[in-house]
Amino acid sequence: MERLDSSRPSPEDLSELLLALMSLQNEQEGYEFLVDLCSASELSTMQERWEIARSLWSGLPYKRIESETQTSSTTIARVAKSLFRPCSGYESVLKRLLPLAGHRRDNFVDRK
Repeated sequence: MERLDSSRPSPEDLSELLLALMSLQNEQEGYEFLVDLCSASELSTMQERWEIARSLWSGLPYKRIESETQTSSTTIARVAKSLFRPCSGYESVLKRLLPLAGHRRDNFVDRK
C-alpha cells in the first residue's frame, strides 16, 4: 500500500486497528467501538467528511454541499481530492455501498 503523506501512519502502523475494524460484526458493535475510540469531535469530523464524499459521489455541486452541510469549500475540495485520486478508499467503499451509474471518478467534473 502506498503511503500518501509522511505525517500519516503507515498501513503497517494501523494493521491492528484495521483488523479490529474488520472484525466488527454489526452496526451496534461498530458504533460502540467508534464511540470508545474517538472523541465526539473526531466522530463529527469523520461523519461530515463521509457525508461530503457521498454527496460528491452522487454528483451534487460544491455550492449545494457547502450550503447543506455548512462546511467550508476547502474541506469539500479536500474530500474531493481524496475521493477522486487513484486507489481512493472513499471510492472503494462508495462503489460497494452506493453504486450509481454515471457517477464514477472518471466522469467527475469540478462542479464548484
